[in-house]
Amino acid sequence: MGELDVAFARRYFNALNAYFYPDDCRGLTFPWEVAFVGDQDGQAIILQHMMAGLNAHITFDSGITVLAIAANTLDTLAVER
Repeated sequence: MGELDVAFARRYFNALNAYFYPDDCRGLTFPWEVAFVGDQDGQAIILQHMMAGLNAHITFDSGITVLAIAANTLDTLAVER
């Protein structure tokens, strides 16, 4: 679980670095690009920008992180009753 936590947090910081330092870091993933540059139209309120960032991190990053960390052990997960 600790490894998953670190990898999940790393995706967030990688997105920040890719946005603020595009010459030094790999490009943004599309969900993060939308969250970071979506404010340029001037139509959305701050809450919508925050929700776009949360959506990028929770929905997109969590799936990729779980796949990267536990791809070979997903079949061993069980639902507790």
